Amino acid sequence: SLGSLEPIRDFIFVDDTVEGFIHATYSDSSIGKTINIGHGNPISIRELVEKISLLLGKKAHIVKDSQRLRPENSEVMKLHCCNKLAKNIMNWEPTVELEQGLLSTIDWIKKNLISYQPNYYMI
Repeated sequence: SLGSLEPIRDFIFVDDTVEGFIHATYSDSSIGKTINIGHGNPISIRELVEKISLLLGKKAHIVKDSQRLRPENSEVMKLHCCNKLAKNIMNWEPTVELEQGLLSTIDWIKKNLISYQPNYYMI
């Protein structure tokens, strides 16, 4: 079950995040600056669910759970990273596309199902 499907998020694969941090440590130009390390390609939660369903070869039956909805006026509807500064001063940009990252994540979950608890929702 999910909360709101309308928010837009900008996902980045962990490998790209780590590479961004590494680039920042070697860039004197980044000292004292706030630099966004994100992909720059936002997607709605609904579209993300549809993409994951397609990659799994299954039809998703989306169930909205009111406990997962944020309180009124507290949901950030769009988070979209602008990574131009990271590209310009650190010579960094993400290399893992969303689909590739999702496939890697799906593979990891399949290999680690014993420690993964998909039916357990922690607040």
